[in-house]
Amino acid sequence: MYEQVSGLLGLEGFTVTSVETRGDELELEVELVAAGGCCPDCGRGSCEVKERPLVRVRDLPIAGRRTFLVWRKRRFRCRVCGCTFTERHKELPSRQRVTRRFRRRLFARARARVPPTPRSPVARRRPATKSGAPSRSAPRSN
Repeated sequence: MYEQVSGLLGLEGFTVTSVETRGDELELEVELVAAGGCCPDCGRGSCEVKERPLVRVRDLPIAGRRTFLVWRKRRFRCRVCGCTFTERHKELPSRQRVTRRFRRRLFARARARVPPTPRSPVARRRPATKSGAPSRSAPRSN
């Protein structure tokens, strides 16, 4: 139903399952398309879904609206070794509240606004001592 919105989102591997509009905000519920997980400890694919926590992450604006992704993550439990692990995606890093592409855009905008600092000769001087005189690294020989 939301195939076109999934394409508009532009995050490979994700599909949009619901869209909510709240004023000037857009909330997209997303899931990974991958069917299952492989245990990082034992390497077996015999895993079951333990729970489905929701993770709310800020993303780039769509149509001029602040956009949030609500990722319905899958937390797996391995039937063989009992290990638990969650789904991962390179654009939505663990324990972060913004996507990587949002962070990249934010840093690019910040770099564009900060004027470059001129290299002045004052900045290259040696630090002063407590008396105010420039410090010397080697004692003077008479």
